Amino acid sequence: MKIKKWLTMAAAIMTASCMLFSFAACGETADVDPNNGDNQGSQQGGNIEPEVPDKKDPEAPESQGGGLGKPGTNINPDYGNGSGSSSSGGDEHTHYQKDDVDKPGVDLDNGIKLRIKLIEEQVEKGEGEFETVYTETNEYYVSDGYDCKDETVEIPTEYEGKKVTSIGRYAFEDNLSVKKVIIPEGIVDIQMSAFSYCLNLEEVEIKGETLTTIGGSAFAHDEKLTKVNVPDSVTKMDVFVFAHCKALETVTLPDTLSDIGDGVFYECRELKTFVLPSAMTEIRSAFFGNCNHLEEVTLHEGIEKIGTEAFYGCKTFKSITLPKSIKVLGKGCFLACSNLKEIHYAGTFEDWMDDTKITKEAAWDYESYTQPRQYKIYCDGDEE
Repeated sequence: MKIKKWLTMAAAIMTASCMLFSFAACGETADVDPNNGDNQGSQQGGNIEPEVPDKKDPEAPESQGGGLGKPGTNINPDYGNGSGSSSSGGDEHTHYQKDDVDKPGVDLDNGIKLRIKLIEEQVEKGEGEFETVYTETNEYYVSDGYDCKDETVEIPTEYEGKKVTSIGRYAFEDNLSVKKVIIPEGIVDIQMSAFSYCLNLEEVEIKGETLTTIGGSAFAHDEKLTKVNVPDSVTKMDVFVFAHCKALETVTLPDTLSDIGDGVFYECRELKTFVLPSAMTEIRSAFFGNCNHLEEVTLHEGIEKIGTEAFYGCKTFKSITLPKSIKVLGKGCFLACSNLKEIHYAGTFEDWMDDTKITKEAAWDYESYTQPRQYKIYCDGDEE
């Protein structure tokens, strides 16, 4: 029996120890006492790995996840209520969309199922009482592709005059036949876990400029996927979109993309270099966690925060440059970066030591939550 669990994120919060580190400014190295302000605070314990579980827990809250709606009025393939039954029944594959049986739709010859999108609306019945009302739209979404045996799958663009505009939650999850997916112009969103655990998926081609949202874990655990080009039209990428894509080497994101969730590239072990979108201001928690071949990430001016354990386990990192715009270094953001020996800061020594300008959270520069790291910091702004 397969149980769908939801994503959880955990970051350890710990107690006090001091550390000494070497500080270099204007080419000179000096010892800095951590009790003067920086790096005060302490913790104990160890890293808690972000979990990208196998399946969804129907009881879990929908605070994260792609394309899920909220009370009010919205157009949503899956009602947006986050409720539903889990998979069941031995080897039989049952998808999360519990309401499929009630939605008008069609089963295509290649095993793909289409269902009508509905408008969900909360209508007041009386004083303090509301009723959920669903109204059919003139659009389809792909609700299920698990039974599709095609190696190359092109998502249909319409059926009998009605457009297909979305790929629903868990639609192709666990499909072991598909090797290439073509997402045509006209598709506006790929929902949560739509292609997760497609263990033989090697290529994703996204055509046109209509796709706007990629949901949580949409391609998670696609272990043969090597390259993805995300079009400029995408404005939101939710949590863990490419997590555990262990062969992923190249990802191109639009420069205008700023809304990117936690752990998007968690455990993408073949990712070596990465260019952050210039609109991005925060590197979220576990963003590059366990990308143990990641050698270089350019942090452009405009990055203000590095989240909790954002670079955890990036063992090939030797140095990194922090822009003058940095304001927050999150808890354990460089934990287990065992070869990180140099940190360059584009600002001045004075700015670095001013804790009103830069917040350095607990163990931001530790090797583990109980082990300080020996490294040097260079304030490049003092050389100007």
